[in-house]
Amino acid sequence: GCIVWGGHLGLAPADDIIIQVEAPLAFESFDKIIVSIMAKKVASGDTHLVLDIPVGQTLKIQHFKDAETIAKKFTFLAKKFHIDVAIDINETRESAGRGIGPTLEARDVLQVLEQHKDRPLALEAKALRLAGKLLSLCFADTPGKEDLAGEEVAREMLVSGKALAKMREIIKAQGGDPAVHCDQLIPGKYRREARAQHAGKINRLNNQQITVICRILGCPTDKKAGMYLNRKLDERVDKGDILCTLYSSDPYRLREAVETMKNIPVYSIE
Repeated sequence: GCIVWGGHLGLAPADDIIIQVEAPLAFESFDKIIVSIMAKKVASGDTHLVLDIPVGQTLKIQHFKDAETIAKKFTFLAKKFHIDVAIDINETRESAGRGIGPTLEARDVLQVLEQHKDRPLALEAKALRLAGKLLSLCFADTPGKEDLAGEEVAREMLVSGKALAKMREIIKAQGGDPAVHCDQLIPGKYRREARAQHAGKINRLNNQQITVICRILGCPTDKKAGMYLNRKLDERVDKGDILCTLYSSDPYRLREAVETMKNIPVYSIE
């Protein structure tokens, strides 16, 4: 197994140039996203692919009809290049984990792999579902394994520690510390807690605004920057309770993020 970010591998050089133009403008069309993803999959020789398509009011894809259209286009292109594909369209009202930002997200992942008592269970469930879909795709083409349930196999690998062992192999191969533990991943030294202004129930988390705040904090360039969601959807809070914690390696970025949150609140409490 391996974990690869294809952005710097030169798999689709024309696409890389277009991304450099689009990124500062925060502009991306659905068709461009589809072609960008598939270009790298074809170039890297992928044979099986699972696509996670989250749908939500504050996400890139806000309507299920758009998700269905995108899924059909992905499936059409995948068939042209002989790639077996499974599409997972899911309603997403908040992030599966509690951490937003490189270090905080990595900590969430290690907590799941280590089966830590405080691991984000929603992230674990989503990972098992997607891994299960990919395994089922592969089993369908493997004589003698056609009847295996992908998600059950994925769960056994997680609970038994095989998944964690494989992750440690990957970390070592990439020059990292294979003995790293989730508690060793420490976010930025500058932090600020955002607190509830009144009591009530959290009925909305704005993912677009979370992205804006995290970029101000320094994500993704500052690996230690980000936001930790202390409270999530449908939880009840009292006035003064900590809703989220902001982290950055730059005190000025942290100050700007705090000021920005006053104008674009992340949480809605009824």
